[in-house]
Order: sequence, then structure tokens, then C-alpha cells
Amino acid sequence: MLIAAKLKKYLSQNDYFWCLAVFLIGFVAFGALQAAPQLMDPDSFYHAKMALLVKTQGVVLDFPWLPLTALKDFYIDQHWFYHLLLVPFVSVLPPLAGLKLATAFLGAGFLAVFYWVLSHLNRRAPRWANLFFTLFLLLCQPFIFRLNLAKASALSLILLFLGFYFISQRKNWQLFILSWLFVYSYGGWSVLIVALGFWVVVNVVGDYWQGSNPSFAEATEGRRGSVISGRVLWKGYLKLVGSCLGGLAAGLAISPYFPKNLGFYWRQLVQIGMVNYQSVVKVGMEWRPYGLKNLFFAAALLTILLAAALAVLAVNGRRQTRLTWTALGLTVFFCLITLKSQRYVEYFVPVAVFFSALVLGPALAAVKIRDFWQDWQKNNSLWRYAAVLALAIFWLLGVAVLTGRGWQENWRYYHELGRPFSQYAGAAEWLKENTAAGSLIFHSDWDDFPPLFYYNDRNYYIAGLDPTFLYQENPEQYRRFEELTSGARTTGVAADIHKYFGASYFFAARAGHQELVNSLIANPEFKTVYQDSEAMIFKINE
Repeated sequence: MLIAAKLKKYLSQNDYFWCLAVFLIGFVAFGALQAAPQLMDPDSFYHAKMALLVKTQGVVLDFPWLPLTALKDFYIDQHWFYHLLLVPFVSVLPPLAGLKLATAFLGAGFLAVFYWVLSHLNRRAPRWANLFFTLFLLLCQPFIFRLNLAKASALSLILLFLGFYFISQRKNWQLFILSWLFVYSYGGWSVLIVALGFWVVVNVVGDYWQGSNPSFAEATEGRRGSVISGRVLWKGYLKLVGSCLGGLAAGLAISPYFPKNLGFYWRQLVQIGMVNYQSVVKVGMEWRPYGLKNLFFAAALLTILLAAALAVLAVNGRRQTRLTWTALGLTVFFCLITLKSQRYVEYFVPVAVFFSALVLGPALAAVKIRDFWQDWQKNNSLWRYAAVLALAIFWLLGVAVLTGRGWQENWRYYHELGRPFSQYAGAAEWLKENTAAGSLIFHSDWDDFPPLFYYNDRNYYIAGLDPTFLYQENPEQYRRFEELTSGARTTGVAADIHKYFGASYFFAARAGHQELVNSLIANPEFKTVYQDSEAMIFKINE
């Protein structure tokens, strides 16, 4: 009995044990998705290749492989720290398998960090509630899909939530260091500024309306603008803002890419992330709008959770903390940008669950299950028991069906619809052995680049990573690229490729481009020099 009591006390007080438990659950779940030898996102090949280059070079300063795009002048390895973290994984295992293991590891790491942050910032909630809200993330299909793409999403979320914790606890030096590291890790570091902005605004407005410093308000003679600006200084918000912005500035300035990284981030964060050229450029699906109905049906359980949290908020709004109002603002913000671009669902879901936990967790703590059950037994008849039991079974079945369907869909994506590890390996090897080093290869689409680059960094390519980079450098050249790869033109194709792009070989993927492949086969200007089940390579006839 003594041992059991000590064990119970240890488990009730030890956050690190539960962090480890959450990590192991997430690692098993994500490891199952990552078990298939294929990749869902073409950029995964790029990240694996960059990890190998970082292993040998440390920092990749130049990127000559896309000479016709804006990256020839503005390239920076915006994921350098992420690629550095991948090095042990791609060194011990075959690189693509190591990349997938790292993805499961970082995804599980984010769940552990989410629980740790929630347990420290939501202490009014019982531990089981914080565990429930953390594991609830595993029930959100679009989030799990995005988190398991072999890219820096999980690392970005780890840094964002740790940064939010440092902001809320006013840990200035920790925030400074994390902000600095964020710039080296992921191009979306601006989300940290968004989190800081909401927190400062909520707290400054709260200070003003509550009159938390009446002596200072009296000293400023009641001028509202003076009170607000003064309280920023008075409460130390300016120091916190300086820590975050100073860390970000240090990351930008103390960089082997400075000052060209400023031009890159302008293109990446503003022109691609905010302006978004989807009306003129064939961007990836992640940049396309989600749609309100599609978003809330895709994450149906989250919709129910959010509805419950908003209902409690409407009733107990005055009892909510400033942290809760900050989380609400962030939830609305990430919801709006997710409606604009699907990729931001990886931020919206965990932030929305975090907000829901802050609202519902304390409410759940107020519910005494044993007392509630005793009162229920005294005041209800057998038929009411049956009705409640039927309702509970209905809800459990509904949750099971929605969760099962979501995981089945993700399982199908990752095990049946992904790109095999060997994609374009044969064609890339042929090009490496039969073309001059540095020669430009024309290819059928911008997403052909990552696997070709992974298997063959001896050649250069037309477009890759994002077609917007080609459009930014030369809109007319992008227009010609789209025109020539559509298969609509059957004459003058070889001359245009040679004249405007300086290429002598045309790589054409079969999947999704069969009309193009057929037109090239029938075109006497081209000669077939290589073919397999995935692709064909054509040489322009002299």
C-alpha cells in the first residue's frame, strides 16, 4: 500500500513522466503512418538532400541548381537548423528512411511540448483534462496529415508554443534565444511576432480597463494614449517586445546569408505567404483556400470542441484570464489565414485546442464526478439511466467513426498515394551519366525538381520548391514554361526550349503528363533516349 501511495503521488506530481508518455503514444502513432517507404510531399526529397549537404558542407551558401529563378540571387537555407537536426537520422539510416524517422520523432516531440506548456499554463485544470486535450490532437485528421509531412512543421510548432510560454511568463532571455533560433529553423518565424502582438494588446487593454496602476494613470493626468503607452513601459512589455524582436533581428543579421536573406524573406513571407500568386501561378495545393465548410467538416471533432468552448466563454467570459483571450485571438487569426491557404491548418488546430483547453479545463475541474454521480443516483429513474447510456454510446460511436475515418484516410495517403523512395531515380542517374555537369534539364513540372535534385545534383533545373520563384524572376519565362509543359503546342517546342531556356534534354514524368508525353513521342524534333515506368527523357534533335 505504501508503494502504491508513493507511486500515485509521483505520477500526480511528475510532469516529465506524462510528457514521456505522451511522446511515446505520439511516436507509435506517427511511426505507423511513416512505416511505408514513400513520401507524401515532393519537398521531402529536398530536405533529405539538404541534410546530406549540411552534413558535408555545414552551411549551403549558394544554390546553383535553379539558375533561372529568383533563388540564384536570394537563396538561403531557411530550414538550416531543421536540416542540422536531420543529420544524425540521415547518417545512421538510409537518408529517406532517416527523414521519416525524424518526422515521427519531431511530431511526437511537439505533442510532449504541447502537454508541458498546457500543464504549466492551465494549472486550474485537472491533469487528466490536460492529457485529454493533448491527445485530442491525434483525432484531427488535417492536422495529423500536415504534421506528418517530412518537413519542418513540427519543429516550427515546438518553437511557437515554447515561445508563447516564454512570452506569457515574461522570460526575456529565454525568449531572445528562442527567437534567434527560430530564424535559423523555419521561414515562418513571423508567427512568433503574431503571438507576441496578441498577448501584448490583450494585456495592455486589460491593464487600462482594470486600472491596475492608478498612481501612474494619475501621473499622466488621465490621458488615454499616455496611459496605454506608459503602461507598456511600466509593466515591462517593451522589454519583452525587445527580447523577441531583438532575437529575430540577431538571427537575421548574424547570418552567413545577410543581407540577401532580407530579400528572400520579403519574397517568401510577403509575396508568397501573404500576397500569394495563385491567380497567375500554378502553386501547390497547400497554398489554395480551404473553405469554411470544408475546414470545419474536415476537423469535425474540433468544431464540436470549439463550439463547447465558445459556449462556456459566453457564459463565463468575465472569469477568463488574459491568456485565454490571447488564445482566442490567435485562434481567430489562424482560422482566417487557413481559409486563405490550407497549409496553415497545422497552426489553427493546435492553437484552437489550446484555447479550448484554457476555457473548458477549469470548468471540468469544478465538476466533482463522484458527487455528481451520487446526486444522479438519488434523483433519476431507470429509464433516465437508459437514455443517458444510449446518448453516451451514440457520442462514443460518433467519435470512433470520425476518428477511424480520419486515420483511415491518412493511412491511405501515407501508405498508398505517396511517392516511392526511388521516384525518378533511374532517369536522374541516366542524366547524371550522360549529360555535361551543370547542363540545364527542362522538365515537365516544378515538383519534378526535388526527387531529381536528390538523386542528381550534377545537373541544373528550370523550376522547383515553388513556381513563384520562377515567376518572380521572369514572368514571361514562367508563361513559356507553363505553355511548353501543357502539351498543347506541337510545333516549335524544341526551338523554344533551346532558345529561351538553353536546354537540350526534356524530362517528362508520365503521371499527370501523359498528353505531354504523347506529344513529345510524336514530335520529330525530339528523340527518346531513356524511358521507364515513371518517366521519359527526350533529346532535342540537332
